[in-house]
Amino acid sequence: MNDKYTMQKPIMPPCQAACPIHQDAQGYIKSIAAGDFEKAAYIILEDNPLPGTLGRVCAHPCTVACTRGELDEPINIPGLKRFAVDTVPDYVLQKPDVERSEKIAVVGSGPAGLMCAYKLRQQGYQVTIFESQPVAGGMLRLGIPDFRLPPALLEEEIRKIEDTGIEIKLNTQIGKDVSLSKLKSSYKAVFIGIGAHIDRHLGLEGENLPEVRSGIDFLRKVNLNEEVELGDKVLVIGGGNSATDVARTARRRGSEVTMVYRRTRDEMPADEIEIQEAEEEGVVLRLLASPSGIIAENGKLKALECHEMKLGE
Repeated sequence: MNDKYTMQKPIMPPCQAACPIHQDAQGYIKSIAAGDFEKAAYIILEDNPLPGTLGRVCAHPCTVACTRGELDEPINIPGLKRFAVDTVPDYVLQKPDVERSEKIAVVGSGPAGLMCAYKLRQQGYQVTIFESQPVAGGMLRLGIPDFRLPPALLEEEIRKIEDTGIEIKLNTQIGKDVSLSKLKSSYKAVFIGIGAHIDRHLGLEGENLPEVRSGIDFLRKVNLNEEVELGDKVLVIGGGNSATDVARTARRRGSEVTMVYRRTRDEMPADEIEIQEAEEEGVVLRLLASPSGIIAENGKLKALECHEMKLGE
């Protein structure tokens, strides 16, 4: 895009190179600096059909790569993205200039499926998304608490993607409601983007106790408004963003929550703001503790056994 707000350089800047979709961060930041917020929003929308969502929950590799950090601190690129798009809430996504006859099936309506469908639709293909869940969005909708990503905002962004001419079929599981062979015979191509909805386990005896639950399953049930029973005290094992999401969600449901992490606070992979907010909400950090066993009594969870850790040199 050649205009006065887009920076033209022969080499891609580090922030743009680090972005999985190579978003023109310098272009929209320069537009914001010039006071042209609408132009900034539409520079973002050229590559990104989920700008408000990613402005809130993106892992922001662009900020990590920002060379301004070598001087003082990196630019808050996701925050500027969020600001630009929030100032133009009635934006419209581009529809294809030419329609093609080929039909494409996309399995999964998470960020990969939505992005794939959107890019194909921009080229004129007839795209249908098949989603096994009752709501679209994948882990964006099922794995992130509403206090971090408001469902209404995500739903509105997905609606705008649909408005470009994309069909989303909910409650449709591949292999059960429709076979993969049927998709392959009915569509020119099939993209499979089913996400990473399977938990990793610690391999400890006692993990199969009913009181021991996976974070992914817990957040999915909460986001689908299903009944979830928690005890008065909850332990969350881990120190990443998913762990803080689980901890804060459990805390907001009235439980006393302790996060158990095997290193120190400085090594926690969660964003610093997420850790701060968890602590402000009353979540306790139990650091340098590595789970070694789950203790049961009469078939009920009693305690979590941990090894006390020490950082190496």
